[in-house]
Amino acid sequence: MTVSYSLTTSDPFASTFPAEAASPRAGLSRQLVGGTPVLRIEEPFAEHGRGFWAKLEGFNPGGMKDRPALHMVERARAPVKSWPRGRGSSNQLVGHWD
Repeated sequence: MTVSYSLTTSDPFASTFPAEAASPRAGLSRQLVGGTPVLRIEEPFAEHGRGFWAKLEGFNPGGMKDRPALHMVERARAPVKSWPRGRGSSNQLVGHWD
């Protein structure tokens, strides 16, 4: 039985992954979004010639919810005038913004 896999990532620290992986440092939170390494899973977990990609979320300090969380923080920090106006429970709770 042969187990084959390959590791790909857009992480600049990938050359040292995983044993000596360094924690990336960033000046902006958006610089930490993305770059989660993925692992190609093939035999014996998939049929011969087939496979799938598995994200290694444990190696991404932002985790799998980093994009939505970043979006929420950016929206919360945005000037009030850029918020959409409409009807909904959120507008009823906080009032209308002018």
